[in-house]
Amino acid sequence: MGAVSVRLRWLLRRHWVATVGFALAAGLACGLSLVAWDAARRTDQVFDRFLAATDSPELDVTFCPPEVISIDDADVDTCLHYDQLAERDVVRRLPEVAGAHRAAVRTGVMARADHPDPAEQVVFFSAMLDPGMPTPLGRPIVVGGRLADADAPDEVMVNEAFLRQYHVGLGDRLRLQAFAAGEDEQTPVDQRRSPAVEARIVGVVRTLQDLSAANDGGQAKVSATVFTRPGVDRRMEHAAAFFSAVLVQARDGDAPRARAAIDRAFPHRPVNNQYATSADDEVPLRDAYHYEARAALAVAVLTALAALVFVGQALARQVRREWADADVLRSIGLSPRQAALAAAGRGLIIGVGAALVAGALAIALSPVAPIGHARQGALDRGVHVDPVVLGIGLPVLLLAVVLVSALPAWRVAAAHRRRRRGRPLRRLPTSNLSPSMAAGLGMAANGGHDGVGLPVGTAMAGVVLASSVLVIAPGLVASLHHLVATPARYGATWDRSISSLQSGEPPGVREHLGALDGVERAAAMYGTELVVGTESLWAVALEPVDEATPPVAPTITRGREPLRASEIALGDLSLRRLGVQIGDEVLVAASIAGATPQPLTVVGTAVINATDEGSPGLGAVLSPEGMVRVAPGTAATNFVVDLAGGEPGRAALADLEAAYKPQLSGPVQQPAVRNLDRLRAVPWVLAGIVAAFAAGSLAHALLLLVRRHRRQLAVLKTLGFTRAQVSGAVAWQTTALVAVALAAGLAVGALAARSAWRAVADHLGVASGAVVPLVPILLVGVAVLVFANLVAVGPARRAAAIRPAEALRAE
Repeated sequence: MGAVSVRLRWLLRRHWVATVGFALAAGLACGLSLVAWDAARRTDQVFDRFLAATDSPELDVTFCPPEVISIDDADVDTCLHYDQLAERDVVRRLPEVAGAHRAAVRTGVMARADHPDPAEQVVFFSAMLDPGMPTPLGRPIVVGGRLADADAPDEVMVNEAFLRQYHVGLGDRLRLQAFAAGEDEQTPVDQRRSPAVEARIVGVVRTLQDLSAANDGGQAKVSATVFTRPGVDRRMEHAAAFFSAVLVQARDGDAPRARAAIDRAFPHRPVNNQYATSADDEVPLRDAYHYEARAALAVAVLTALAALVFVGQALARQVRREWADADVLRSIGLSPRQAALAAAGRGLIIGVGAALVAGALAIALSPVAPIGHARQGALDRGVHVDPVVLGIGLPVLLLAVVLVSALPAWRVAAAHRRRRRGRPLRRLPTSNLSPSMAAGLGMAANGGHDGVGLPVGTAMAGVVLASSVLVIAPGLVASLHHLVATPARYGATWDRSISSLQSGEPPGVREHLGALDGVERAAAMYGTELVVGTESLWAVALEPVDEATPPVAPTITRGREPLRASEIALGDLSLRRLGVQIGDEVLVAASIAGATPQPLTVVGTAVINATDEGSPGLGAVLSPEGMVRVAPGTAATNFVVDLAGGEPGRAALADLEAAYKPQLSGPVQQPAVRNLDRLRAVPWVLAGIVAAFAAGSLAHALLLLVRRHRRQLAVLKTLGFTRAQVSGAVAWQTTALVAVALAAGLAVGALAARSAWRAVADHLGVASGAVVPLVPILLVGVAVLVFANLVAVGPARRAAAIRPAEALRAE
């Protein structure tokens, strides 16, 4: 072991700066990977932990009075305003139910009580009529203050959106007034029947609704909400419910079992027995956090791979260079095994230092996790030590550094011992090339095969990887932008939607749209919850407003839209979940108890724009006749309009804004689309990480290439090359090597971007093809070439300063 220890001491003494530098580089790279891995694990757990903490209800059950046998338009308001006290007591006694509480959503106005002439703002009141559950979405996360007392007559809670929108805070007093039936913000104050209530904000809370990507823009933005408990709600006499329901917490969380028990308990009454709003939000929110967790995991994996490839390449090149300089040790017969052991010992020292740096960095940066929008739902954000991450990551780092250090030393020592000669030099046609170009291309073509050069294949593989990722990033972002900027691709084939907060159609809207110039297509949209096979889906039907105006058509990706009462089109994801194909029959029924299922034939796949579903690939489209057949009494409360281009369209839009401004809105992105849009920066982050490692690896490779080509460069100078020509030769060598790798990387990146986006579009169920932008790809190519030549400036200057006599003295 004497030769090994001599070699190891020589390495540490002569190359201690490189040893410290590689320990820091490997430690920082691995530390960032561990941070990202920890963030991925914690982000993936956020949703389940939030749900467990809130204990949200599983079912949202709406009962009609006993005398209502079937529901038509006239009975909708009756059912929504019905006090369901007796039904709540029946539900509570069911063994499948753990708890049941009455809740209501009201609309009204709010004003600051401490202002002399306060301006009223329309707000939502989320009211609990029974004690036991603080809000209709369960037990919220308190981010300021405390929960309001259930029986306090003057205590309310608000969400964070309320604070942002109305610039109020804890302790402020509000004057609240819920609207009675038939009232709205236009009703004069002296004619409102519900009394004004003064209350104090005692808590700021965060619920599942505040986290949802569905609540972010358009109609679906986060509602500024006041949460009232029974003590305050009792003071709001004559207040009308926007809807009222019994919220059910299933025993052991078994919602299907509780739902079936409730249906059996009320066999002859119309019961709207749906999964609660929190359950509707569950899929898109879980997907959102899963996307962010996978993005963090991708950063972790890519950072680890980049560190292994690029830092490992640099370390391996350094080991080869160090062995090539150890002429004395080779002359005394240091064996390949001894060389590998010496390098492994040095690698162990580097690995231990890197592990210490990586572990410290992972713990220090752990408070940054969870990442992205999942951070809003995190219950713990402090310093976190993940034994799985550190227990696996640090030993792997140590082993990788030792192997990367030992293997190149063993291979180089073995090659020298066998006195392996270099491969024959490649000859290039040089008659039409300048001397600098001919020399540079010759060095690039021969790489390390001339016996003294350094292999550059790994460095070029790094350039291929980096340029591929730099192409994938703009490709994915461009495809995402194309989806988000084209509403028809996520199911909104219209420009504007007119809705009403009241049941039934806005009066006169059909005639108005039919007579309005500048309206190319218009339709009344019917929507309701249906049970399709084993799935509960939101279904829509589009009916022409009159015979003269063409109807708005749904986005159909395969097959055709339903034209008859016996036909249905399903979202692509719904089609897969149900396990059916176009041409199959499915049983479809209204969601109320006792509804008779109707067999409908699947005639196509559609992209459905409905905020009641989390993804464009979920839901169903029926013909108007089919909607009447399956769910009679469903009212059209939305009208969608496709406007003409140019001045006629602008004039029509101005007319609609004047007539329906409070109810007019543009297309609304579904939660899954918004969740994906949230990750727009992730591809650039990944590209930046890879590019940073590739830049360092390329710079190191070029420095070592110039050092190992000292003899050739010295010969060129003795033949009359000027300093500028020597620098030019290095520049041409760099350009040739990078250009070859770049061509391969751009092609691979373009194909990978298309494949990746196809997988994303299939997961969403949207009609959006991949976009591969040519200009950004060309800019990436130019940027990589320019960067490589800028990096080569330093090595080129060193090459130009070579003194031929010193470089050739050993020859």
